[in-house]
Amino acid sequence: MQRIDVHDRQKVFELQDSTTHRLEASFLVGSVQGRFPERQSGLLAEQFIEANRSTFEAFEIDIHPHYDGRQLDLAIETHRQVGAIPLQSPTTGDPDYGLVVKPRFGWAGIGPTLARTGWRVTPTILERSALPKSDREIPPWVLSSVVLPKLRSLLHDVHPAFEMVERDRRAPRGQVDWKAYATEHIPKGRMLDVPCRHPDLTDDRDLLGAIHHALRRHRSSLQTQLGVGPFVQHLLSVCEHLLQEVRHVAPRPPERRELDRWRRRDWGGSETEEGLRALQWTVESRGLAGLGELQGLPWQLSMEDFFEAWVERIVEVLSREHGGSVRTGRERETVVPLQWEPPYAGSQRALIPDVVWERPDHTVVIDAKYKRHVEDLEGQSWHAVADRVRDTHRDDLLQVLAYANLAEREAVTACLVYPFTYDDWTDLRRRSRVTHRAEFGTVDRRISLVLAAVPIGGDPEEVAGGLAQSGFV
Repeated sequence: MQRIDVHDRQKVFELQDSTTHRLEASFLVGSVQGRFPERQSGLLAEQFIEANRSTFEAFEIDIHPHYDGRQLDLAIETHRQVGAIPLQSPTTGDPDYGLVVKPRFGWAGIGPTLARTGWRVTPTILERSALPKSDREIPPWVLSSVVLPKLRSLLHDVHPAFEMVERDRRAPRGQVDWKAYATEHIPKGRMLDVPCRHPDLTDDRDLLGAIHHALRRHRSSLQTQLGVGPFVQHLLSVCEHLLQEVRHVAPRPPERRELDRWRRRDWGGSETEEGLRALQWTVESRGLAGLGELQGLPWQLSMEDFFEAWVERIVEVLSREHGGSVRTGRERETVVPLQWEPPYAGSQRALIPDVVWERPDHTVVIDAKYKRHVEDLEGQSWHAVADRVRDTHRDDLLQVLAYANLAEREAVTACLVYPFTYDDWTDLRRRSRVTHRAEFGTVDRRISLVLAAVPIGGDPEEVAGGLAQSGFV
């Protein structure tokens, strides 16, 4: 149970994922307290929870009041979502508080860590109010890494369509604004410019111009950050490629009414709507919140998805060094459907290993588990481990062994990968305990079962080298 300190000035507090926390409810009352502060805190705590219920549910946070006879706390249990979200005050009704959930295994920061995964996953930006001020900056290029893929999707969804346009034409067409023509154009000698409103087949040049404007802003920002690392150069090259696709349209900042009109249109896809949101974030110059900017965009990231993508990246490095091909469940390349009889019966519809590494004489089937199990097992006997951990660990073993049966090679390694902090993983590597291995076999198959520790953070080359050194390959 961790106790949380609220940053008084910023009203922002930090939690770790998958952890239970205690927060004194007195922060809701502030400096002005009545005759019965416990009763006041309790009432405000209930109102605080109710006002932010949908936010807590979206972040998979369980929260309830807890009174120990001396003071009232908010008992908060986080799960596997990290990010930054605003919280509504029960006294003002405004998003006066900010909540930041960080990975319990630590990382060097969201920017460098996502870059090392090759942006296989990126944060989801939430449609909520901006966070109040906090105190650690997330670099601007991280927002570019989130926005550029969304702008690319938006750009590819812009198709020609009939729209009502207002333009000056050489000859009358559609509805003519004769008043503007008489009072504005003729006095200025513009007799051949007739203001008209009419339907026209357009490729959304205004929208393309807005995308062009947004891309130029990201390019300018990225050019100031080239010293950060090679990942910024990669983002810059992506931005330059997209700029080539809109070079035929002049860049122009969109007006708010245009953004609203585009967002009201039925585009028939969520990716386009996300692209329009990304366009708006760029125009409004907003950045991702962390313990971050003056105001920042609320964001969310599943640590399960991140850890799976991180393991993919490490296996990719291993395959480059030792040969073979890699397929991933995230890209739906490892799906094996289950055929139930009758078809409407049954539960799970497919087996989907996270990563399958195929080598000429060997298949490695990998399941990434964002849990502490190897850490719980390290240094103590199986019987000393909590029943809950033993039960879920057995389920993990049975799952990865089921995946191993899908392999066609004679030699198969079924591997469960669990996260560690970088310092603890370095200590494991020093003691040659990065992996634990068990061997068994059948008449026609040799199977290895491996438990592997992988740090959240560090260089993928270093982590892959540590796994190879431990006999993982």
